[in-house]
Amino acid sequence: MRRVVLLSSVFVMMVNATVVIIALPTITDHFSFHDSTGHWLITVVFLTLAVLTPAVDSIAARFSVRMLFMFGIAIFLVGTIAAALAPHFVIILLARVVQGFGTAVIMVLASSTGSSTVVGLLGFGLGPVVAGLVLFIATWQWVFWAMVPIVVVIGLAGVLSLPTAGGAQGESFDGFSAVLLACAFVALIYTLNDLSSLWVPPVVIIGLIALSIFIIRQLQHGRSHRAFLDLRPLEFPIFVLSLVVLMALAGGMFGGMSLIALYLQQAFNASPVLAAVLVAPLGILPAVMSPVAASMYARVGPRLLIFAGMVLVAGSFFWMSSLDRDAQLWLVAVIVSVCSLGLAMACAPLRLAAFEALPDTLQSSGWRWLGTLLPLGGAAGIATMSGWYWQVLTGITDLTLPEVATFAGNVTFFDAGLLGLLPLVLGLFITRRPPNGSDGTQALGPTTAPTGHKFH
Repeated sequence: MRRVVLLSSVFVMMVNATVVIIALPTITDHFSFHDSTGHWLITVVFLTLAVLTPAVDSIAARFSVRMLFMFGIAIFLVGTIAAALAPHFVIILLARVVQGFGTAVIMVLASSTGSSTVVGLLGFGLGPVVAGLVLFIATWQWVFWAMVPIVVVIGLAGVLSLPTAGGAQGESFDGFSAVLLACAFVALIYTLNDLSSLWVPPVVIIGLIALSIFIIRQLQHGRSHRAFLDLRPLEFPIFVLSLVVLMALAGGMFGGMSLIALYLQQAFNASPVLAAVLVAPLGILPAVMSPVAASMYARVGPRLLIFAGMVLVAGSFFWMSSLDRDAQLWLVAVIVSVCSLGLAMACAPLRLAAFEALPDTLQSSGWRWLGTLLPLGGAAGIATMSGWYWQVLTGITDLTLPEVATFAGNVTFFDAGLLGLLPLVLGLFITRRPPNGSDGTQALGPTTAPTGHKFH
């Protein structure tokens, strides 16, 4: 029962993370703004996850499973109700931060179940579909209201089934590192959203200063194994390469999902339901095919699967960039399916290769890096594609919206394809590390075990 409760909560919260993708045009109309500012309603959830997942993970052992679960559910519920009632864009943005806080708590709790990644991907894929169906019969507020009774039921089930044991001594919470990481990540996403901000020194400088202080602090605390993010996993090249390519794939998945949904509604006048159905495979197919990809990894290793997957992902973006307004939507469905297949082929092998590269003593630290950088990759992908799209869209005034949206989409998809070539090349250097490091691979530093906790 515990497993069902935790995975159900993960599913609902991952649906929430992507539900705004389809509802975004309606929400921006309601609040009367029509630019890339709207993407913050999506990216802020991912940013909150990126910063708070390691923070929650560091202190989770201090509390019982039931106590931590109820806190996460309560926080998420408050954020959901606030989003539904929000009278202003700033309020709904803050409500999404609160939702992200609750999601981070639940993701840490569910990390030990073994199926949270697959369930999470299913939630990501079905989020747009849920939003499309709700918008077909109700206003955007009901995208959030619809989740309230479900979350309440899951919360009650957790009260009845989750254990109360716990409360062991955990790690100290480094709040200053969390603040530094948040400043660095927000500066990065702001810059990616508007590349002209590269010429606004305060944004870039603040981000670089925060990141520099964060790294110095981790190096200092790492000597006593109290780092917010342990830097020792970064001493393993295969882990680092796998993480970089995974970040790129997360950016392609969520950035593509967000952009394609908006592109279909503006360039092809597709309904929210149709747009949702067309982008859903980007999350669903990688989840469904994850066991298959893992089985293939055991037989052929990571390099072939990662290379083939990245070719399909990059190629699908180039293919999307060639569409015109006369294109049939079934062709879009084919292209999205090709991209989804590429994501499915590469994601599971990359995760497996990353953790095979680490000794057992650093597995927990590796998980923190994954929980931090994958949401950051998703936020970066959404911000980059959204920023490019809106910069082109708002720079042309002598065409109709469908015409300029088609052109803006073509430019953005082509640029995304070009960006996908770099991780494609990096993937060629990812190999499978034999058990016990029999290939002679060694870390560049010591591998003393950090303090772990009961959730891993």
